[in-house]
Amino acid sequence: MLDYSEVYAMLKKYGQEHILQFYPSLTTMQQEALLKSIQSINFSLLPLALPAYTNKVNSNYSVLDACDINEITHNKETYEEAGCSLIKEGQLAVLILAGGEGSRLGFEHPKGMLNVGTNKPLYLFEIMINRIMEVVGSVCKWIPIIIMTNLACQSEIVDFFEFHSYFSYNKEYVYFYSQDLLPAIDYTGKIIMRTPDMLAMSPDGNGNWYKKMVESDLLCKLLNLGVKWINVVSIDNVLQKPADPVFLGATHLSTKKCGAKVVARAFPKEKVGILCNRNNRPSVIEYFEAENLMYEKNSLGELKYKYGVILNYLFDLHELQKSDAIHMPIHLSRKKIPFCNHQGETVIPANENGYKLETLTVDMIELVGSCLPYEINRKDEFAPIKNRTGVDSLESAQRILSEKGVI
Repeated sequence: MLDYSEVYAMLKKYGQEHILQFYPSLTTMQQEALLKSIQSINFSLLPLALPAYTNKVNSNYSVLDACDINEITHNKETYEEAGCSLIKEGQLAVLILAGGEGSRLGFEHPKGMLNVGTNKPLYLFEIMINRIMEVVGSVCKWIPIIIMTNLACQSEIVDFFEFHSYFSYNKEYVYFYSQDLLPAIDYTGKIIMRTPDMLAMSPDGNGNWYKKMVESDLLCKLLNLGVKWINVVSIDNVLQKPADPVFLGATHLSTKKCGAKVVARAFPKEKVGILCNRNNRPSVIEYFEAENLMYEKNSLGELKYKYGVILNYLFDLHELQKSDAIHMPIHLSRKKIPFCNHQGETVIPANENGYKLETLTVDMIELVGSCLPYEINRKDEFAPIKNRTGVDSLESAQRILSEKGVI
């Protein structure tokens, strides 16, 4: 049995004693599970998180020069040749962020397992593997693929890949690992209980992928394979181009420490993070952080801060080793979080009642200090699935894939 008095003393230090309010009424097994869950939390993060959200620092913003579509078209052969050479040398790996669930789409499984096909089955994971396979075929070199899941769905995803024979990819080059969990907190910074014996926990976002690689020894494996660049991509964009040799070559030749694929924003309120300079360092500003940037125009009447990110990044692993990428800042996201009331009953709130804590990959851009914005054509590379119907939905993605003759 874990030491109750030590756990209580730690909770008291951080003002979180309420977590043990139902402890006397729990079974021995429930008590031990609760204490173990508490001991897994880094409480030192919590008091830092709330002030960071409520006390934003004033910043100076400026436009970050981009490698635009015209420049890419003009130099495509040069960029592609450089990128293919790096891939042949084994310098590229792909990290697929696949911890999200498909519940908003009415799909109660990991989003990567979603079938977007109409005439035949076609899964999001399958789309991603097929695109990487095209590059592998052209350079005759297997590219390591890392799939980051959340703890609850990792076994389901591994079983899914096994069932589908890894979609004909060499399984020796496919690695799986999961995100950590962080507790949700209310507006006063108190950890939320979901049930009398369970904390309200959720995956810690996509920004701790490097930290998890270090902890799991996966980073050592990649470096031993000669990997220098890692391409971080989201699973839910059906037009996503992972392992793009042109993007890799352009980023490498620019001598920047990272690259970010960007798209010209369709309208001021489009919900994409804006890539720009903040206090003379490249940074992604979320649409809800600096609303004035969304509307500001240049002398030609165009959006001044033109480019939004699509969650397709290249990072130099050697530069991340030099940085503090294992200590990523915590962001707070307002959510409706089921909670345990004073009677021990779980309540589903009608309105937002607290924050989920998460880390974000975009913070790495500011951390490494230099970035190449690489413009892509929306109709070729950006069709995310965020909703069931309407804009950026399964419905719209299927229409686009159908028009392209994919499904």
